[in-house]
Amino acid sequence: MPHEASVQPEASIASTGKGIRYLGEHVYAYSGLITDTDSGSPQITLLDFISGSGYIDAKLSILSDETGAAALYTLIELNGVAVFRLDGDASAIGSFQFDNPFYMIIPPFTRFHLKVGSNATVVFSAMITGRVYGAE
Repeated sequence: MPHEASVQPEASIASTGKGIRYLGEHVYAYSGLITDTDSGSPQITLLDFISGSGYIDAKLSILSDETGAAALYTLIELNGVAVFRLDGDASAIGSFQFDNPFYMIIPPFTRFHLKVGSNATVVFSAMITGRVYGAE
């Protein structure tokens, strides 16, 4: 009979959602697959959280299934201030890929909000991983 692996009580269960999860000195967030059906601007929230007491050295990947010429919109806000915006059609910006992450520093106690959109039906997802420094 094969040995069944047991889940340790302190284990963190991977899940998707808009929030961030802390795992020791590391953080991660996986939005899951979210479909936009022609919002026409960055209105669909992929990630939305408030960072903890330490700052985060983060790597963010934004992905879509679009390979044609649909317009894609991306907006990143920190505490309601736009810090990154990219609008363009998928053929011009080469779509978003795993090997093109954004590197960011997310300050302590900061609301991070990532929104996307399209002028067609597009499936988006986002992943953020990072290390926390200076947490108390």
